[in-house]
Amino acid sequence: MIIETSRAGFCYRLEHFAANGERLHRLRSQNLMPEVGMNYVVGAAFGGQSPASAWYIGLFSGGYTPYPPDTMASFPLNAQEFTQYAGNTRVPFTPRPPEAGGIDNAANRAEFVFTGDGEIKGGFIASSSGKGATSGILVSAVRFSSPILVHPEETLRVLAGFALVST
Repeated sequence: MIIETSRAGFCYRLEHFAANGERLHRLRSQNLMPEVGMNYVVGAAFGGQSPASAWYIGLFSGGYTPYPPDTMASFPLNAQEFTQYAGNTRVPFTPRPPEAGGIDNAANRAEFVFTGDGEIKGGFIASSSGKGATSGILVSAVRFSSPILVHPEETLRVLAGFALVST
């Protein structure tokens, strides 16, 4: 059926700031795009699937490594979603218009202001807004290259982008 394949997915760039605004460190990680996320993208573009109305970025603290069969039904529990940040929902992923085969939230980076201590080991993008929600589409999941220790009033800014590569 498919003659050749290429890798498509999200890249995450994170900046971690202390409560006083000092940048503590930066991190860059590539994601795993779960099968359900790849099928959604292909279906929304070519298969008549309705597009999701909104996307949200979440974080996790478990020692979990995402793998292709992941779905929202089990991912938040297995990965141990981290929810100790301001707001009642996951942080919106608000992209700018697509260009050059890609889309990102560079104009409106997701910002997490922490309300508790924790160790952030990864992130994800889903179509469901509720912290801990197990419905919706899991379009991206990533285990960061190193954990991020966070404390109350610290901030994590997340730039996430998706790109298709033409060869």
